[in-house]
Amino acid sequence: MTDVCLCLSDLPLFMETNIVALLAVDIAGEKVVTDILTKFILDKTPQSHCNYPAHSVPTCIDGNPCRFRCIDGFTPSPPSNPTTCVCSAPNVVCNCKCVAPGTCPTPI
Repeated sequence: MTDVCLCLSDLPLFMETNIVALLAVDIAGEKVVTDILTKFILDKTPQSHCNYPAHSVPTCIDGNPCRFRCIDGFTPSPPSNPTTCVCSAPNVVCNCKCVAPGTCPTPI
């Protein structure tokens, strides 16, 4: 048994990296395992269509399959029930990261 938060779009990667899924594919074949996991996801869980903002990664939790975590120095906004990741002042965006002012190298 495995306990994961899994989206349909993540099935190919899951089946290539999860030991349980790899064993199932060896035994039953990729199509059978894909069909079973797809049916399980669609039948047993609340269906959600998640849109993740720039500078975020999915961080699924029980009861909120669309939760995300901001990365690259960005922070969630608004703080409660965030919908985006922002670079809060006085920080600045530099090379797609939110950094302290004065830490961004100047272009040559």
